[in-house]
Amino acid sequence: MGMGMGLGSSSSFDNGSSNWCSRCQGKEVVGSVSFYPYSSFYQLKDRLDNLEKVNKKQSRADKYIIQQSIQIGNNLVLDIVYQNCTNYEGRKILVFKHMTLDKLLENNHQLIDPHFSKNTDYVSPFARMEPTEEGLRYAKIFANSIN
Repeated sequence: MGMGMGLGSSSSFDNGSSNWCSRCQGKEVVGSVSFYPYSSFYQLKDRLDNLEKVNKKQSRADKYIIQQSIQIGNNLVLDIVYQNCTNYEGRKILVFKHMTLDKLLENNHQLIDPHFSKNTDYVSPFARMEPTEEGLRYAKIFANSIN
């Protein structure tokens, strides 16, 4: 067996004292020196790249443009575009129960998070629809039906 050379090395040092530590998530531990199998570096890089892609798809509650705000009875329908979100060009169709736009912005300190939440400090949508014209039409129908 060859001696491991650290990050990027595919070989390992084997003097009978090495072991795989599950707590170190695949890092080979030899005494107090750690060695990383070659493939784990690339697995970690792939994981970080995927995390970056996921973060680009997610909406930031403070980066939005309200395309339409429609009050239907005491319910609010929002057609909103999140500027940093890449899926569906960032468009979301949200329905808020017993809410006005002014009240929503005041309660949420100008933040509009499109995700459902049980956090009682912020108002979250009651429903979300497909971000299309058809989805907007159904959001209006739904908001009217729950009045």
